[in-house]
Amino acid sequence: MPRQLHPHPIACSDSSGHLVDEAGIDLAILKQVKEVERARIREYAARRASARFVPDASVWEVGGQIALPCATQNEIDGPTAGKLVARGCLAVGEGANMHYDVSA
Repeated sequence: MPRQLHPHPIACSDSSGHLVDEAGIDLAILKQVKEVERARIREYAARRASARFVPDASVWEVGGQIALPCATQNEIDGPTAGKLVARGCLAVGEGANMHYDVSA
């Protein structure tokens, strides 16, 4: 997304759950947790007061204008796509391949 549009990512996930940071994801903290320490995403929430960790839940339950699935095949099915639209999602872009099943 072009920098001029001021993107404001507020959620991300790993296989243990997802985090929501309404103040915006702090990329430096996220990189420290995931790339340097190789820790679970919950560690980000433990370090940032504006963040909350939601265990064993889908990140697609979080509202947002853009969704970017990047890891799991068939992650977005028809009902999930419907929820994204109902929560105001305007665009979905694949970060890898095969993120949607045929019903989406």
